[in-house]
Amino acid sequence: IKEEKAGDVVTYHAKNNTKESLVVEFTLEGSGFISDKGNNIKVVVKPLAKQEIATITPIPGQTASYGMGFKYYKGNTIAASISGDTGGPSVQKQEIPATITPDDLNSGITLFTKDGCGRCSYAVKYLKDNNIPYREVNITKNKADANVMWRSLEKAGMGSSSVQTPVIVVDGKANFQINDMKTFLSTLKK
Repeated sequence: IKEEKAGDVVTYHAKNNTKESLVVEFTLEGSGFISDKGNNIKVVVKPLAKQEIATITPIPGQTASYGMGFKYYKGNTIAASISGDTGGPSVQKQEIPATITPDDLNSGITLFTKDGCGRCSYAVKYLKDNNIPYREVNITKNKADANVMWRSLEKAGMGSSSVQTPVIVVDGKANFQINDMKTFLSTLKK
């Protein structure tokens, strides 16, 4: 099991150095984080292959603490078992700086944008040119802010793992399927 960090996000991979498929049971325990695959994960790793198990993203404004454990099997036999309590990876602690909180989205207009997004640039220019107050939150530059956006999208009932930007939150309501950006923006008031 390998741990890779990218800023505050941690991804776990299983690497199989054998010539047989292995079954990996991976368990996460703790608080202050979201796992993209849940807390009890079972994957089959093909021979001589590397496979992602889970990505852990801290929840903005909370201290993330977690421990992990895993077992892997050859057939029905346990080949190895390691947990954070027995010399494996120890509990990780991370503080997450976010520029926005979920409560900040309850009033006004918030644009979640990313670098290189033409639709984002258009929306920002439109709001600026029409003197409509807004808050821009660039999710490319701050992954903790991206987590706030995803929580808002989950609350709005979005079930997908990808979204087209900008995501525009108006008085707490996330708008994420905006086909006609010009028409949508014209409904926003000063």
